[in-house]
Amino acid sequence: MYDTGLGPAEVNRYLANLNINGMSQSAFKKREKEVYEPIRKVAQNPLDTSLEEEKSKSPVIEDSENGEDVSLVTVKYDMGWQKRGSGRKYDSKSGVGTMIGDQTGKVVGRGIRSSDCRACTFWEAKNVEPQEHKCTRNWFGSAKGMEPDVGARLIEDIETKNCQVSTVIMDDDTTTMARIRRTVQHPIQKLSDTNHIKSQFNNKLWNLKNTFKNDLTKPAITHLNTSRCFSCALYSNKNDQESMGNDLQAIVPHLYKEHDLCNQKWCSYKRNPNKYKPTVSLNSLPLRQKLAEIIGEYTSGDNIKKISPCASTKEVYEECGLSPGKITEKSSEKLTDKRKYQNDYKNSAVNKRRKLFRKQIIKEKETVVEIKEGDTYKKSIDLEHPTLIDIDFISDPVTTPNTLLDTFDVKIDNMSVVYFDLETTSLANDCDIIQISAIEKSSEFNQYITPSQCISRQASSVTGLSVWNNILVHYGQRVDQCISQKAFQNFIC
Repeated sequence: MYDTGLGPAEVNRYLANLNINGMSQSAFKKREKEVYEPIRKVAQNPLDTSLEEEKSKSPVIEDSENGEDVSLVTVKYDMGWQKRGSGRKYDSKSGVGTMIGDQTGKVVGRGIRSSDCRACTFWEAKNVEPQEHKCTRNWFGSAKGMEPDVGARLIEDIETKNCQVSTVIMDDDTTTMARIRRTVQHPIQKLSDTNHIKSQFNNKLWNLKNTFKNDLTKPAITHLNTSRCFSCALYSNKNDQESMGNDLQAIVPHLYKEHDLCNQKWCSYKRNPNKYKPTVSLNSLPLRQKLAEIIGEYTSGDNIKKISPCASTKEVYEECGLSPGKITEKSSEKLTDKRKYQNDYKNSAVNKRRKLFRKQIIKEKETVVEIKEGDTYKKSIDLEHPTLIDIDFISDPVTTPNTLLDTFDVKIDNMSVVYFDLETTSLANDCDIIQISAIEKSSEFNQYITPSQCISRQASSVTGLSVWNNILVHYGQRVDQCISQKAFQNFIC
């Protein structure tokens, strides 16, 4: 049950389907207590084995104090909590900190902090001294304080095993490094985790969109943070601080059609200016200043140094007096081989390109469906438009008459042909429709729509539509306008 991750309810349900009697809760707890201690003891052995493997692949120096050879290891550290924080509240009762070797990718240390014990809580509620029991409470501080405490303790434990931690790769959200430097005498270098760096950069862009709603679009944010710009500058210049800094500083000018700082290996304009077509082009000068400030945070001071590196169950059975069979061992070997294969495949360039392509396809399909459905889930949408008629989706395009004739007996003379045209605020993907016009043999339709964003100069010069003092005008003459939902309803009706 422990190995499969099932509890008594799941096991009993499985046995019931096989017409076999299950196990009671008390019997489960009794057996759980029997195997807990052997599992806890044996669980430390793979950690020691992984640490020895990490030491064998790490550089060695001579300890100045005792003259022995000491391995300089690089580790990655992070902590997870059983209850996820919301950004405002972190009150998980337990957390698990994990330290992974940089060379092997295997766990070399782990620590658990728990501020809860059911037995202690039971007796404390009765104001009675707790009876003797195996207490799981080993933490009396806040949930936020668990990560620095576990990190410092794991470093201390690892360095008692004839090795020295030289570098720690982790996020920038806690004071773990301050705690480590206070408890460890020798200097330790801290490198920032690339995934956290990308996530922080993405959050800053979305926060910036609140100020520049019309200038910083969703495609622009995606282009900035994916492998095209920010991520490309990180991964293509691994361990090269100067080149990484230069490419990061060239991102903002590149988006504003200034390519003096660009590198030919990633800038299409440098390779062929005549065929260059920008994926994203920005024009707002205040936005440029803000983007430059955000990029500058990663290229200034020591920050570029921190981000440039881009950084079996058999013994349990024997300890419990059981004997694992050949099928058990064979299953474990298959899982190990599968893990190695998946790890190699996930890190391959082919798989990463495939993932980016699939994300792009899914995003395009989602955008098309959302446009067809309209606003179905939006903050306070029912309060803003209580009388709005619900439309499930925009129907698919009508098949052309020539195609219909192949399968149906249709007379073209009896069909009505409607010609329509749209005018928009710009040619961008997120532009607004500001005019719908249609004509049929016996009727015409024309409706102007109140825009929610500025009309570009190019569009205004073509359509003659512009906004003066929040009023839509056509070549200087005021026109009747309405909101988009009402305009679409009028068009369909």
